[in-house]
Amino acid sequence: MKVFFCFFYFLTGLDLESGVQYIVIVRAMNFAGLQIEAASDGFTVDFTPPETSDAIIGTGPEPTAYQSDMTKVTIRYRTVFP
Repeated sequence: MKVFFCFFYFLTGLDLESGVQYIVIVRAMNFAGLQIEAASDGFTVDFTPPETSDAIIGTGPEPTAYQSDMTKVTIRYRTVFP
C-alpha cells in the first residue's frame, strides 16, 4: 500500500518586482530521506493592469439580443491591442 501526502504552501509577503523573472525550486523528501529537486522554467511578474473591453453575447460580429439554447451562453470580448 502506497501512502501519498500532498502539501500546499503559500508564500505571502514577497516583495516581487514587475519585469523581473523568477524561478521556483521545489525539493521533496521521502520517509527514507531520499530527495529530489525540480525547478520551474521561470515566470515574469507584470503588475500592469489589463486593458478592458465590453462583453459581447454571441459568436457573430454583432451582439445577440436573443438565443434559443437554454443550456449555455457564449460571451466574448473584443480583442484589445495597445
